Amino acid sequence: MTEGPQKFSRRELLKRGAVVGGAVVWATPVVQTLGMGRAFAATPSDTCVASWADQVEGFTQGLTKTGNPVPAARSNPANSLNAPNTTFVSLGYGGELIVRLAVPYYLTKNGEAVVVETSGGLPPYVAEVAQVYVSGSAAGPWVLAGSATNVNAAPNEKRSEIPLDTVPMLPAIVRYVRLVDVTNSGPHDNASDGFDVNAVGIGCP
Repeated sequence: MTEGPQKFSRRELLKRGAVVGGAVVWATPVVQTLGMGRAFAATPSDTCVASWADQVEGFTQGLTKTGNPVPAARSNPANSLNAPNTTFVSLGYGGELIVRLAVPYYLTKNGEAVVVETSGGLPPYVAEVAQVYVSGSAAGPWVLAGSATNVNAAPNEKRSEIPLDTVPMLPAIVRYVRLVDVTNSGPHDNASDGFDVNAVGIGCP
């Protein structure tokens, strides 16, 4: 039997350590604090500024191929923050994640949206895919920039890089990235749970 989404208050999520199995909704209010002031007050730079996501803005986790909750160990959206490491969060089939970039990206700076996916074991891997959207606001509107995948991944990590300045209708300022799992479950085993997000950010080639 498929379980419906679980919704918790931010206080309760924090008490739970942000590790919630099953269909999870994670919401972080967009509130400017003194600690965030420098990033929000940033002005356009003459060059591309590389950065990683530093805050989760929204998380709706899908389910496994058989319709069961994703294991709790794979369900912490904060594992998608900061530089690539050994942690990750599974989107679940059809799930989505919204993160805020530590530094805004300004149009015409020749940067790339970078999504790092984690796949266990040795290649070749069965394809996992997430659509990558960008926006200047956590509420959208969203512009589809491209797709991230684990295809042709090195062991345990695949880095997808999407040039931003060629994206039609790219907003003048990109501050938020939204990932939506569009993995075809057919070739996967019953325990599979879609795209696994290790890190999200902006690269400057």
